[in-house]
Amino acid sequence: MLYEKVKKLCAAKQLSLKDLAIHLEISAATISRWKSDSSPNAAQLLKLANYFNVSVDYLLDRTDIPNCNVYDDEDIISIQRAKANMSDSDTQRMMEILKLAFKNEFKDKGSD
Repeated sequence: MLYEKVKKLCAAKQLSLKDLAIHLEISAATISRWKSDSSPNAAQLLKLANYFNVSVDYLLDRTDIPNCNVYDDEDIISIQRAKANMSDSDTQRMMEILKLAFKNEFKDKGSD
């Protein structure tokens, strides 16, 4: 997952994985290992995000928006804290209200 995203980001910059390793000051073998059995550490993730000007959340598939951090916005944090203390029915009502307020953003990708 992350490895494929890194490959795509490199391709968009016409950059080889070896060149990326040089820029990040890590070995090419380290990047290769992300393909199967390891993940970058926190410092490497931050370097990757900064280098490509994307969020760590994007690299970790927490969002599809490259420059959006899931936890950037204080309002989002407040909603998440409130949701953690809500009953299931209150959570459902909150989501219905949010969907009404932001109906275009909640549309299914295949529907009109």
